[in-house]
Amino acid sequence: MANYIDSTVFINGSKRAIVDFLNKGLKNNKQSLRVSCRMSGEHIAALLSDLDRAQCLATFSFFPKPKTFEHWDTTNEMLSFREWYKNGCTADKQPPGDMKAFMDSYRAKEKEIYDFMLVHPNDFRPIIPEEKDPVLVAFNRGQGIDPARSTSTPNFDPGDYDRAVGMMHPELVASYRKYVRGYRRAVAYQKKKYGLVGWYNWAAKHHGCKWAAFERWKCLKDADGIICLTAVVDSPWAPPVTFFKYMNSLEGITVYAHGREAFSYAYTYNGRTGETEEIEIRESDSRYQKLLQEYADEKGVDLNSYEAQHGCIPDFYPEEVAGRMLREHLDRYNAEINAELGLS
Repeated sequence: MANYIDSTVFINGSKRAIVDFLNKGLKNNKQSLRVSCRMSGEHIAALLSDLDRAQCLATFSFFPKPKTFEHWDTTNEMLSFREWYKNGCTADKQPPGDMKAFMDSYRAKEKEIYDFMLVHPNDFRPIIPEEKDPVLVAFNRGQGIDPARSTSTPNFDPGDYDRAVGMMHPELVASYRKYVRGYRRAVAYQKKKYGLVGWYNWAAKHHGCKWAAFERWKCLKDADGIICLTAVVDSPWAPPVTFFKYMNSLEGITVYAHGREAFSYAYTYNGRTGETEEIEIRESDSRYQKLLQEYADEKGVDLNSYEAQHGCIPDFYPEEVAGRMLREHLDRYNAEINAELGLS
């Protein structure tokens, strides 16, 4: 799938509806800035463009993460003891006075022992939401899952167990157990309340991607109570089509969007028809092959001899050709939007 997607979104419709929509995001961002129907479209776009990256409107501005996902990062697996201590085990309990001596001892021996979760495999099971029946997972000194030691039964040397137990301070063990219980309660609550676990899955459900930032706003039309604002949208791994559909569902607003990632992937979204089209360039396409040959001829390169010598065609030629094909497709779609909205 794509990495970062650069998109352009057109928000067209009633000025009142769009202003209300924008103010919702600004309020959730805790901005003192508000826009109004008395402002011109150019003024509104300028104010939004002046917001820096940390303050700009984003998908989280309109769908803030519920607090449970802020307090419990259940997108990732439960923290190992070593990670938990490093990240601040003192949030709910001050460590005992001899904690420095304990941690010095722990660090001196950490290469000899496994993570504390491994010491109590029946008490500390990493909860993997994708697994209906989570398996016991062996951790390698808190550095992550070691596939070679991931089994359905505990797998550790008795000597490791004895050394680790001897190092643990009882008060710290109690505090970590409290964290584990809280983590499990959070997982159960999220499943029951939202039908999913973790902020990533929540964002994917409401945004269509991890997040998306809306920047570089412009006003394309402002007349008779109707405005059309456009913005550049940056999102990782996928375009925020789910969020575009949410915007489009609001009364008085119609959304159009298109975007691409490098030279391999592009998409279009038409709020009037509700259609989303994904475009992937394939080397087997006849037009791709034709343009590739034309490009090579312009550069004076014999593709057959180059491929025979190197076992492939020049890397930058496919990129240029695929990029050209994507640009042509998006340019056509952009022209259609402009014509439909009376912008051309």
